[in-house]
Amino acid sequence: FQLGGPLKIVIIGKAWSNLPQGYNPRLVINVDFLPTLSEIAGADAPEGPALDGVSFLPLLRGGAIGERSLYWHFPGYLQGRQDIGSWRTTPAGAIRSGDYKLIEFFETGDVELYNLREDIGENNNLVATYPEKVKQLDKLIEDYIAEANVVVPLPTPNYDLAKFDPSTIGVQPGGLKMPPSFKS
Repeated sequence: FQLGGPLKIVIIGKAWSNLPQGYNPRLVINVDFLPTLSEIAGADAPEGPALDGVSFLPLLRGGAIGERSLYWHFPGYLQGRQDIGSWRTTPAGAIRSGDYKLIEFFETGDVELYNLREDIGENNNLVATYPEKVKQLDKLIEDYIAEANVVVPLPTPNYDLAKFDPSTIGVQPGGLKMPPSFKS
């Protein structure tokens, strides 16, 4: 999820015939939809925890929203190709700030830095070239983790994959499958 597609989806919408046409490079993220749709509907924000997102309705009306950094936090694994034993993603966090995106892999501590204006395909890792930018963005991720009080996975040094029995968590031989009683 941290690399590629999900970060580059264009939002296309037509809610009113009087919306200005054109391109706006301002960044929005999935958590912006609730405040935006609430504002369109004239509803108050839900009570409870603070919302992470902001309404992008001003963008749809030809206005602006403030500059901000965007954060992604994914503390788990996402299954990939079972035949080769790889994961689509491992626990990681990422920040997009201006033209730069930093990805931090929690298992290894490895980081990757990309200039998305110059390298939209994320092929040229700039960690060695811009160590100060890495420090700056890594500090923002650390601050976000502390402020949002999110879970960061910790190593399990005594874990032995050879002793793991997938059936203890409901996984059948051959991978994840719906139980026979499941009806779609």
